[in-house]
Amino acid sequence: MPIETTNYMILGFGIAFAVIGLHLASFPLRAKNLKADYEILRSAKPTKKAAPKKAAKKTAAKKAAKKTVKRAARR
Repeated sequence: MPIETTNYMILGFGIAFAVIGLHLASFPLRAKNLKADYEILRSAKPTKKAAPKKAAKKTAAKKAAKKTVKRAARR
């Protein structure tokens, strides 16, 4: 006599379909939030970039280090 597992199969399919249904139902909410975030980013003012200033400081520091090395090599 085989083991009866039909109820477990039905329960498993029910859970799987419920999870898939919840996932599909979340798409409209995700799309609404994505559109809101996109509008916020579009309306945001661009900020000044600090990268060139940092690069200039690094360049100046490198030049100073090279001068120090050259002076030390002369002595």
